[in-house]
Amino acid sequence: MPANDSMLGLSIVTPSLDQGDYLPACLSSVERLSELIPVEHLVIDGASTDGSVQQLEEFARSSKSLQWWSEPDSGQSEALNLGFARVSQDLVMWVNADDEVEPAGVAAAVRRLELSPDVGAVFGKMAITDSDGAERRIYSPPRWNWHAYLWLGEFLTTPTVIFRRELLERALPVGEELHYAMDYDFYLRLLPGVRVERRPDVLVRFRWHSESKTGSAVELQLAEALAIRQAQARFGVERRLMAAVDRSKQFALRTASRGRWPKPY
Repeated sequence: MPANDSMLGLSIVTPSLDQGDYLPACLSSVERLSELIPVEHLVIDGASTDGSVQQLEEFARSSKSLQWWSEPDSGQSEALNLGFARVSQDLVMWVNADDEVEPAGVAAAVRRLELSPDVGAVFGKMAITDSDGAERRIYSPPRWNWHAYLWLGEFLTTPTVIFRRELLERALPVGEELHYAMDYDFYLRLLPGVRVERRPDVLVRFRWHSESKTGSAVELQLAEALAIRQAQARFGVERRLMAAVDRSKQFALRTASRGRWPKPY
């Protein structure tokens, strides 16, 4: 189905720094999506030195969707704030430069939001790929529950979330003091009380590779997420219980994966 200007539009914000090995695949996937729905792709590059800027310049010559900026920033969180400040469409999605959207799944999710004004956000399945982009498994999340997300930091495939732009003011600015779990903090603040619907489709191809934050700094990511979680606690006993739950979760993940965790396949 060709893009129809009467449909709800989607702003995709992509922070990027030295992601030249993966950025072209991300750009191409969003460009294919633009054939199905109205899309603006806002890439905020942190003054990359690996050829990413040249890739953006070249891609922009023929792209229908791409807008990009390249300047030094303090990290991913500042880049996200710069991108979110520029969104102009009704719906918003945050897609990292080493991931790709699944055009058919995202287009179907946008149509669902168009037909269901009471739904504030949707999320869906995530294809997990290796560094070469080969699909290794499909992750199917359970239904959304804000309290489960608070306590476990799971049950939401954050790269797949599409939400209404009017919700942004709840969660901005993205905490620039955060470097590893800003997505967890962002969606904790964005989604309380919101009707969030799980979609049956794959919406994003999530690339796991050793240079990513998930692949290289999972301990820092988990520690930052725990601090975010404990900041929500009202009593000391809750904070201690959250820490105990976090230790138990990590032990269960290592045991269930036979030592492969945090590698997801």
